[in-house]
Amino acid sequence: MNQPILKVTKSADKFVLDASGVTPVALDEGEWTAVSLDSGRLLAVSKKSGSDLQKMQGFAKCSIDLLHDMILGICHRRWSGMITVDTGFGMKKLFFSQGNLIFASSSLIDDRLGEIIYRSGMITLDQLTDTAVKVDRSTKFGQVLLKERIFTNTDLWTALQNQVLEIFRSIFIMSEIFIEVSAGTPPTEVSFSESTVKLVDSVYSAGKQFRSFFSRLRAESVVKLLSNSVAGDIKSGTFFSDVINLVTKNERLQDLLESSKLTDMNTLWVLHKMTCMGIFAFDGISEPKSEFSDTAFSRMKSHIDSYSILLDYAKAAFISSKIDFPAFEIRKFALALNEPQ
Repeated sequence: MNQPILKVTKSADKFVLDASGVTPVALDEGEWTAVSLDSGRLLAVSKKSGSDLQKMQGFAKCSIDLLHDMILGICHRRWSGMITVDTGFGMKKLFFSQGNLIFASSSLIDDRLGEIIYRSGMITLDQLTDTAVKVDRSTKFGQVLLKERIFTNTDLWTALQNQVLEIFRSIFIMSEIFIEVSAGTPPTEVSFSESTVKLVDSVYSAGKQFRSFFSRLRAESVVKLLSNSVAGDIKSGTFFSDVINLVTKNERLQDLLESSKLTDMNTLWVLHKMTCMGIFAFDGISEPKSEFSDTAFSRMKSHIDSYSILLDYAKAAFISSKIDFPAFEIRKFALALNEPQ
């Protein structure tokens, strides 16, 4: 079969990409810019993305599975440098030293320190707002937290760890990304009690679970607050309470995404997490599809069935003793087992 021939026709204000058998696509140069990658490829990038076109010439498309294996190789070879990642929702950078993840940065507002520690419950919305207005070119968000005695040095260190891990995790909820490997020095370094191998396996597993959830969503999906949820235990003014209020006003998923201040993927990640906590439930989603045969996971299914039986016995014991079942604490403990520390 003959390969399509790409023809480029350029005028004063636009250019047209024309491939044989494919409808020509006109791109307005006011919104797009392009550069030749090699003799057979032309890279066109929307200026709205904020991407640096010259830096993107060294980018390569990469599946998230390949990135996982690549980072494991980095750990094994004790490599030092920087991986720039374009997720389609902003540019993120991962810094490594001797095979260890030591820092991460992002161009997204969602990934700023204040936003992340607010979502993690370390500060309230009022504290986020009051602190943000005191930030300027010479004073960073973390310095304001210390100056106002909202945080201790230990708190700030923990917050920086959370920020790096959240940026790292946010990359793995995607299926495909663009990456560039280069030298790079981070503005600071953060260390973790767990090895980078364990961290990447943890965020990779969490991302795979999220992508399975994401694939089941439909346009008509609806988010509902469970009547027997743990929402009553969540303090007012926290991020989770704000999400609950948002859901009660916008149950339809599409309306919720349009009303959320987070990017769509981060909003869906939060909804997925709160669903796992037993706060929300989804109506109008497709049934999960198994990629493997039942025999491949028969042993795992046996363990899950055994756990389900034990859970039923435990619930019955609490009911007979007229004691409230600690569902929230158990879910919180189970989720903590799958999160990097």
